[in-house]
Amino acid sequence: MRDATRSTPELACPIAPVVDIVFSRWTTPILWALHEFGRQRFVELERRLPSITPKVLTQRLRQLERDGLLTGRTTRRSRPGGV
Repeated sequence: MRDATRSTPELACPIAPVVDIVFSRWTTPILWALHEFGRQRFVELERRLPSITPKVLTQRLRQLERDGLLTGRTTRRSRPGGV
């Protein structure tokens, strides 16, 4: 009789979740840009990765934060003119 963990690839391979995270479409370029240039604002990352849409960049950053690979910080922007 087969063991349940051997019949299910997700359970048989303990590094499967890590592989899914690291090799998803935009993870590697995002992590590289952060490693190479350090902490950056969203718009700076957006400029360094011109072919990624803002929506996808936001989704990937949120996912990387949920996965514990990044920590994000939201800063309040003040409008010019002081209001």
